[in-house]
Amino acid sequence: MSGEPGPVRRHQLFTELPTGRCLTVVDDPVEVAPRGTVVVAHDLTGDRSGPGGLLAFLAAALCDGCQVRVVRFDTRGSGDSSGAFQDVSFADMTEDFLAVVRAHALADRPLVCAGFGIGGVLATLAVNELVSAGDPRPRAVLLVSSRLAEGVRFDVGPVEPMRGGEFHLPEAFFRERESLRPRSALLASGLPFLLVYGAKDVELAACAPWFAQRGTTVAIESGRGFETSDARADLVRACATYVTKLLERRS
Repeated sequence: MSGEPGPVRRHQLFTELPTGRCLTVVDDPVEVAPRGTVVVAHDLTGDRSGPGGLLAFLAAALCDGCQVRVVRFDTRGSGDSSGAFQDVSFADMTEDFLAVVRAHALADRPLVCAGFGIGGVLATLAVNELVSAGDPRPRAVLLVSSRLAEGVRFDVGPVEPMRGGEFHLPEAFFRERESLRPRSALLASGLPFLLVYGAKDVELAACAPWFAQRGTTVAIESGRGFETSDARADLVRACATYVTKLLERRS
């Protein structure tokens, strides 16, 4: 089971997929009428809580500070959701994101699609599908440490071990990733976005100008990631400020 820090008001739910398998979903509700919904996707080898509980921490802060409902979930094959990690694809994970939106996002309130790491790719692909289908709810994309790389090439064998062999993925997964164009999908959605990243993350710092020219970026000076309490406080402040201004502008 994933460690799930935070207040007891969180609701653990299950969303059934057309295949009959289930996704584990955590809903962070607000005490008053919510102003909207933020749906958050985790990184590739992570789960709904994020590294060191980062996503749980961020969700609680957005819930309290912005009066939004925050929904996090384990993609199939990760965390407590059913399925095998080595069988997952980006198409599967994007469909997971869309299934969570359909089941848990408020029908008449703004929607922010968010992702951490590769979860940003899922959020971007999903929000583009929603906008293309005429869904009026998507208002913005929130990216945390997400490069949304395009034109990448992976030199992998038939099976690629990850995190010291704890996770394994077939070559087809990486070939699929090479074909994806998440930045193009982000721009095609026409939505505003925020990228928050650690200033000492060399790869993200190198691509940050692309995002800064087209949206909003915030570099957290406290370190490469968000391990320290200062970095997490800065992350929360940046995300909460952005979401609050977005909702005020759209209200």
